[in-house]
Amino acid sequence: MRVLFLSLILLSHLLAKETIMVSVPPQKYFVEQIAKDNFIVKTMMDEDSISPSYHPNSQQYIWAENAIAYLTTGLFNEKIWIKTIKITNPNMQVFDTTQNIKIKAGYPYIWLDPLIVRVQARNILNTLIKLDSKNKEFYYNNFLIFINKISRIDYQIRTILKKAKHKYFLIFDPVYYYYAKRYKLNQVEVSGDPFSTERLNILYIISQIDENIASIFIVPKYYFPKKVLNEMLKTQAIVVPYSHLEYDWESNVINLAKLIAYRPIW
Repeated sequence: MRVLFLSLILLSHLLAKETIMVSVPPQKYFVEQIAKDNFIVKTMMDEDSISPSYHPNSQQYIWAENAIAYLTTGLFNEKIWIKTIKITNPNMQVFDTTQNIKIKAGYPYIWLDPLIVRVQARNILNTLIKLDSKNKEFYYNNFLIFINKISRIDYQIRTILKKAKHKYFLIFDPVYYYYAKRYKLNQVEVSGDPFSTERLNILYIISQIDENIASIFIVPKYYFPKKVLNEMLKTQAIVVPYSHLEYDWESNVINLAKLIAYRPIW
C-alpha cells in the first residue's frame, strides 16, 4: 500500500506539471538547467535525428498537443512544426530564444557556442518568468549558476585547444560553424551528396594537398557509417563519429575540443 501511495503521489505530481516543447536535446538541457523539474521539457528531435529528411514522430506531436509553450532555436523546420501543432493546440505560446543573437543564414546550430548559449539562457530565463512569474527568483538563481558553469566550460575548452597542433577539420555539414568561429578553428565544408564517390574523392584530394586539413575528420554518428569511409577514403584523416544533438551538452562541447586537440584514433 505504501508503494502504491507513493506512486500515486508521483503520478499526480507529474500530471500537474505543464509541458514545454523545444527543438533539440541541447535546448532541453538548457531549459532544465534553469527550470529544473518545474516543467516537463520535450523535444521535437532526438539525439539520433541526424538525417536531413527528418520528421518528428507521432509521439512528439502528441506531447506538443499538450504543451503550453514552444521555445524556438532557429531551425529550418520549426515554423512548419509549429504550424502543424497549432492546428490542435492553438493556445500554445511561441517564444524565440535567439533574440539578440546574430545567426548566419543557413547556420542555425548556435547551441554549440558556449558564449552564445549565455545569451540564449537569458532568453530562456525571461520566457520561464513569463510562464511562471511566481517562481521568478528560483529561475534567476538557477540562471546565475548556469551561466557561471558556461564560463567554466568556455575556459576549459580554451585550455584544451591550446594543446591542439592543428586546428583544421573536415565536415560534411556546417554544424560546428559557431564553435569553430568562437575558438578560431578552421571548419572545412565539403558540400554535395555525403554518400557519393565524387565527394569522397574531393576529401582525398584535399588531404593529399594539405595534411593539416586532414588532421581530423568529424562526421555525425548515426548518419555516416565509419566503415564506408574506411573503405573509400584512404588518407591519414582521422574519422570521428560525433553528434551535435547530444543532450549532455557540457560533455559534448568539451569532448569536441579534446577530439581536435588530442586526435584520437577510432
